[in-house]
Parts: sequence; C-alpha cells; structure tokens
Amino acid sequence: QTVLGPFHPDLENALVEVIAKHKRADLLSPLLILVPSDLIRRRLKVLLSRERGLALLNVQLLTFHQLSLRLNGERGDLPMERHSDLFLEEALRQIIRTGQPGAEPFAGIEDRAGGCAALWQTLRDLRDGLVDPALALAALSEGHFNQRTGERTAQLLALLQTLQHFCDKQAITDHSDLDRRATDQALASPFLQQFTEIFYYGFYDLTQIQLDFFRAV
Repeated sequence: QTVLGPFHPDLENALVEVIAKHKRADLLSPLLILVPSDLIRRRLKVLLSRERGLALLNVQLLTFHQLSLRLNGERGDLPMERHSDLFLEEALRQIIRTGQPGAEPFAGIEDRAGGCAALWQTLRDLRDGLVDPALALAALSEGHFNQRTGERTAQLLALLQTLQHFCDKQAITDHSDLDRRATDQALASPFLQQFTEIFYYGFYDLTQIQLDFFRAV
C-alpha cells in the first residue's frame, strides 16, 4: 500500500494510525520503520512517543543506510571500508593523469577547480543507476544514439569501465557496494523476516540500486 501526501500532517497522521492499529491488536507486534535520513528518524521518535504517546515495544526505527549495515553484518562479511567521494575523486584524477584507457578525452580536467569532482558525480550516477558500461557500449555500437551524443557517451562509459576495473583491483568500495550486498541478503534475512510489517516512510531521489534494495525488502 502506498500513501502519498505532505510529511506534515498527512503522512505523519497516516503512520501514527497504522502503528496504533497494529499495537491495539498486539502490543508486542514487531514492526520496522525505515526512513531516508537521520533527521526524519529523530522526528518520528518525537512524534510517536512524546507527541502521540504510542507504545513502541518491538518497534525499530532505522535509516536506509542503517538497514544496509545491518544486512551486511548479517551476511557475516568482513566490515567494508567505504571510501568517500573525495577519495574517489582523487582516484579518478590519478587515472586521468596516468593516461589509463578511456582517460584521454578528459585530459586536463584534473587540473581544473572542481573538474574531477563534477566528473566523479556523473560517473557515480551511472554506477548508482547500475549501468553496465560494457553493455551500454555495445548498445552504442548498434546505433541506439545519434553520432554526436553517442561519441561523448562512449567516452564516459569507457572511463567508467576503467574506474570500475581500478576499484575492483584495489578493493575500493563506496555506498553503492554496501546497498548492492544488502539487496542480495534481503530475501534470506532473518532480521527482516521477524517483522509483522515493514514501513518505508519518505522517499526522495531514489537511485536504481536503492529502488532494487526497496523491492527486495
């Protein structure tokens, strides 16, 4: 079920009503509320407990990121060292400076203020969108884009391919890798299976990998 409306008061009232309904039926009913940010998580804790006086036994409030961490821990994997945007911008700068495959069209951008930062944001969007550069390059070669657009897109995809190979070789990970592993774990997760209901409260700017994670949950 999907409820649409402003956070205040429509979505707040709808969430309070559904939590109260479950708790009237069973005070110990295990419920999970997932939110996109810690700011919303703190707001809901105040709303549900202080303002509306609900009993929150067996109710867990987690951010999307906290759920990813929980499911990755459940897999038994070693903790991932997630690298920051600044780290990956610098990795991209070194790839361009050393003339790695696909870097030539972007020569010089590494010396411009904000150049690698902007380029990394574009490549990160492609990663978060689960774009496979090899498949996309094959589609380009089959003429699915016009020549002018296709040429520039092919350059970005070639650079993305090089960056991904570099990250795989050096075991460099970012937030998208965390969500990808959590998506694989979601269907078999004992943690998720314990809940009577799971509520996602608030969506904005979902990437493809986050959407896949949501669907798996």
